[in-house]
Amino acid sequence: MTAVDSIDSSHDMIDRAANWIRTYDAQGIHRSTLCADEQSAEWLAGEAAAIGGQVQIDEFPFERVEPIAAYAEVDGLRIAGEPLFDSPFTGTEGIKGTLGHIGSNATIGLAEFSPHAVYDAAFYRIRNTWSHEGVILVTKGGRPGLALLNAEHYSCPSGPTVVQVSSVEHDELIAAAERGAQVHLVNYATRVPARMKNVVAVVKGTRSNRSPLVVMTPRSAWWNCASERGGGIVCWLEVLRALVTFPPAADIIFTANSGHELGHIGLIDFMSRRPMLATTATWLHFGANIGARDAKHSLYSAHEELSGLGRAEMTRVGQPPDIVFPTNVPANGESREVHKCRGRYITLVGSNPLFHMPEDRWPDAVDIEAVSRCSAAFVRVALALATQV
Repeated sequence: MTAVDSIDSSHDMIDRAANWIRTYDAQGIHRSTLCADEQSAEWLAGEAAAIGGQVQIDEFPFERVEPIAAYAEVDGLRIAGEPLFDSPFTGTEGIKGTLGHIGSNATIGLAEFSPHAVYDAAFYRIRNTWSHEGVILVTKGGRPGLALLNAEHYSCPSGPTVVQVSSVEHDELIAAAERGAQVHLVNYATRVPARMKNVVAVVKGTRSNRSPLVVMTPRSAWWNCASERGGGIVCWLEVLRALVTFPPAADIIFTANSGHELGHIGLIDFMSRRPMLATTATWLHFGANIGARDAKHSLYSAHEELSGLGRAEMTRVGQPPDIVFPTNVPANGESREVHKCRGRYITLVGSNPLFHMPEDRWPDAVDIEAVSRCSAAFVRVALALATQV
C-alpha cells in the first residue's frame, strides 16, 4: 500500500474534521487578537505539536480597532452597525446631516456593496472619490443580514467614515435617502495595543537541497465563521498529519495566520521574516469556504501543472473542482501576496452563502463530507509536491 492509499483509507477523517471545526466554532468570534483568536492560536499550536510538527508562534505588535459605537439614527430609529475598519472614525458626537445616494450633495451618502467588492481595486478608487462626510454602507451578502467587508487597507484608512449595516435595513434607508431625511451617523472607535500571533509548524525534509513547500491557511475572521475558516484548518492539519507520517524530501513549513480580514497582516509578517520563500517555495493555500454547505470550489494557480494536479486529485476523491481559473487570474486571498512576487502556488477556495455573516456556524453551515473529501485530495497533492519540490 502506498502512502496516499494509506492516508485515504482512514475511517477517522470525518470524525477528526467534525471535532476540529466544532472546537473552532465554539471558541467564539475570531477577529484578530480578540480572545477567541488568542484561544485558537494556542489550540491550533497544541494540535500541531500533538501531531508531531515542530511548532512555534510568531508574535508581533499590532494596533487593534475597538469599536465603541457604530450606528445611524434615522427618524428617531437607531440602526446598529459595524465600522468599516479601513475608514476613518468619528468622535463621540458623530456626524449629522441629510442622507442621500452616493454622488448627491447630501452630507451622508448611502451605498450598497457585497463582501467581494474589496477584491476589486476599483472599489477603493470609488471610495476615495466620495465627497460625503460619512457613508452608510448596506452590506449585500448571499443571505439577508450583515455581511462585513474586509479592511484591505487597514494600516492606511481612507475616504469618508463608513458604517456597515444589515441588508434588512435596505428598503427603509432607500426611502430615507429619497426624501433627504436627517441622519445622525456615529462611527466611534479607538485603537489599542495588542499582539498578533501566527502559528508556524515545520516538518524537516530528508534532502536539504530541495526547495521548500509552504502550507498556509488563515485563522482569523469577523465572526465564528465555522465554514469560512474551518475547512481550511482541517486541510492544514490533515496535510501536517500526512507529512509527519510519511517524511518528505523537502522541508515543509506550515503557517496559520491571524490578520486575514485586515489586509493579510499576519501573512505579510510571516513573509517578511522569511523573504526567500516568496520565490523559492511552492505554496499550498487553503482559502475560504472549503466544504461550506452548497459551496462551489475553485482552483487558482499561476502554473498549469499545479492546477492540473489539484484538479486530478479532487476528481479522484469525488470532489471535482467547479471552476479552474486560467493561470493569469490571481486568487483573492493570501496567495495574492505570493502571486505579486511571481511565486509558485495553488489555492483552493469555495463560495458560501453565509460568507462574512454571523450565521456561519457549526454544524448547519458545514458539509463535513465535502470538507473530508477536499482534505483527502490535498493530502495527495501535498505528498506529491513534497517529493517534487
